[in-house]
Amino acid sequence: MLLPRSVGGTGTDGRSHDPALAEIEQILENGQFEQGESAARAELARLRATAVSDSLRYVPLFDFVVDAMRSRNKLQSGEARRLAERSLAIREAHLGPDDPSIATSLSGLGRVLTAMQRLDEAEPILERALAIRRRSFRPTIR
Repeated sequence: MLLPRSVGGTGTDGRSHDPALAEIEQILENGQFEQGESAARAELARLRATAVSDSLRYVPLFDFVVDAMRSRNKLQSGEARRLAERSLAIREAHLGPDDPSIATSLSGLGRVLTAMQRLDEAEPILERALAIRRRSFRPTIR
């Protein structure tokens, strides 16, 4: 299961407006994780040549690589964790700690930690993601 991408602009169908991101997302949704990871890494390399290192444009690509690595059980090197943590740090720096999209990055990191059997570390991260989502869905009373 892929996480929703809330950075980079999405249409009413939840898909990215960016054709490269939409293509990578479709590849991953089709279960082609190795191809999706390669495509996301190629797009990251292209982006690194044109964007500052803390741009929000990196976030969905980091998330795609993390999803692909987790789906292929490629967690031994710690790279997936580092990318998930970077995705979270960029979102928090740009959007603040309580923006609803922070929950997406927290969930991704929590899923990586869970897959790595780091349950004590995953639990507070997943609880924070849930708390943010709960707050974002509460109706405001005026």
